[in-house]
Amino acid sequence: MTSPAEDVQLPEAEKKRPNTTSSRSSSDQSGSAVEPSDSQWAAVLLDGWLWAEAALKPEKSEMGVKLEVFRMTIYLTFPVAMFWIANQAGWFEDYVIQRKRELWPPENEDKRQELEEFKERIRKQREEKLLRAAQQRS
Repeated sequence: MTSPAEDVQLPEAEKKRPNTTSSRSSSDQSGSAVEPSDSQWAAVLLDGWLWAEAALKPEKSEMGVKLEVFRMTIYLTFPVAMFWIANQAGWFEDYVIQRKRELWPPENEDKRQELEEFKERIRKQREEKLLRAAQQRS
């Protein structure tokens, strides 16, 4: 049975690199404690990272590329199309301005005056109610 490290295909540049993980001297094997240098630790970590990256990288297929091209086309086409549609003067006049006039019609002077009178009546009723409540407390 092979280990996952043997199944991974590394780039040619990585195959030519010296293996620093097994570069311990014979004094390591004899039992004396020799601490690896920082560059050796960095090389070990880099080797592990390169192995993990190569093992986890999915295989690129032709469908993946086509899917990415399709997604990028949608990402670019949708905003451009919306911008183009929104800037059509005829469409803007027909839909946006007409809808705005339906929701907020121009103010009529009679309606505005009637609304002001209603507000004044409500204000007076509140003042009278508060005045009565204050007189009852005292």
